[in-house]
Amino acid sequence: WSAGLEHELPWLAQRMGRRLTPLIVRTDLRAHPRFASISWEQTHGAAIAAIGLLLSPSIGAVTIPPSYASDRLIPWGSRPDLDPRWSVPGRTEIEHGDATERRLDRVAAIAHDPLVQQHLRVCWQNDGSALNCGRCEKCLRTMAMLAATGVLDECRTFPPRSELPGRLAALDGLSTGQIPMWRDLLAIELRDDERAAVAALIERSSAG
Repeated sequence: WSAGLEHELPWLAQRMGRRLTPLIVRTDLRAHPRFASISWEQTHGAAIAAIGLLLSPSIGAVTIPPSYASDRLIPWGSRPDLDPRWSVPGRTEIEHGDATERRLDRVAAIAHDPLVQQHLRVCWQNDGSALNCGRCEKCLRTMAMLAATGVLDECRTFPPRSELPGRLAALDGLSTGQIPMWRDLLAIELRDDERAAVAALIERSSAG
């Protein structure tokens, strides 16, 4: 968890007209033999649901944000047809978020919001005090999507747009499930060097 973020969250909620009491959960679940033997891509939904159930009855409902749009689902750890099955009726409801749009569409919908540009965090690496590491697949995918909307350089939680092609070139590769989200980027407005870096990443991932 990034240092100080627990103090920033209530302030952000207030700016949005909401009241929020941060509850920070730390777990070594990913080191458990059962979880460690299976890809996190396949187990993360169960992990989120487990935390929600442990917090019952303080939390009556947990919404797991969608990864894929409902018209392009793949085997994945969280899906609209899977997440509700973790629910305990009358105790805690596990819900899947609105999956009607692609990830690219959801990023574009919030990209011009000043609060998003100042505070957006997508990274799961918990790398030091930075909100986003700027090196992992999720960070770089989000950076490319923000670049396509023309606001990456306004987003203070990510490295500058000028570094994007080089950072994409340094990414080892993509999983099969990640490739469709990157293919979406080839159909939108990117600079030539960014588009070439995305295409090269997809090519070397598909070849592997």
